[in-house]
Amino acid sequence: MSDLQDFKAFFRKRLSVITFIMLTTLLLYLPKLANFSYSIDSERMINNPAEVLKSWIGIGRFGLVFLKRFFLFGININPFFINATTYLLLGTSAILLFYILDKSTNLSVSFKIIAVLMYVCSPIHFEQTNFILQSTEVLIGYNLLFTSFVVLGLPGHQTNWYRLLIGVTLTTFSFSIYPSLIIAAATVCTIVFHVSHMQRSHNPESLVAWLKPFRQMIYMFVISLVSYFLLNKFVLF
Repeated sequence: MSDLQDFKAFFRKRLSVITFIMLTTLLLYLPKLANFSYSIDSERMINNPAEVLKSWIGIGRFGLVFLKRFFLFGININPFFINATTYLLLGTSAILLFYILDKSTNLSVSFKIIAVLMYVCSPIHFEQTNFILQSTEVLIGYNLLFTSFVVLGLPGHQTNWYRLLIGVTLTTFSFSIYPSLIIAAATVCTIVFHVSHMQRSHNPESLVAWLKPFRQMIYMFVISLVSYFLLNKFVLF
């Protein structure tokens, strides 16, 4: 309940920033939002969906197959619907990322906005979202990943086993949607770790003391990574 109150307070306080991020995202990708065409292997899903799903399992994307079965099984590809959903989710993930930066750092609001816009404008998103077969699901993965950091809590704050369990579950599932999110998770950990240490007025006496405020975040990443590889082995078996 306290986390929910914190998020509500953040939403009220940063409403203008949240609106700006969402509008910037939608305007930036407006040409793709209005694009009714499909590209890159989409015809394979139309003609032989089982083959596509099987190939995704073979490269460790069993979470993507689950979402595709859950949301789109038996439904014809609709590029406009997929693109609209994708970029709304991109804006939502950007807001979650801003929340993480806002709560874990004392950097200026302008700096945090620039950092989030660099995420939104990344060429990775422009290229990735060309693959409309998986663009919505991949952005669901980003949202789950950032939500896991929110659920876990800020560095240096006490957490509990069920928050860690929820965080691990969300992170593991995000990896299973798109394994490259492992790099995204490591990047978020590194950014929070680096910026948080820059704000400290003293240097820790040992490596253990240096890492201690971030141990829950490290636990979540390592356990999620191991869990993903074990689940992938099980699914392939």
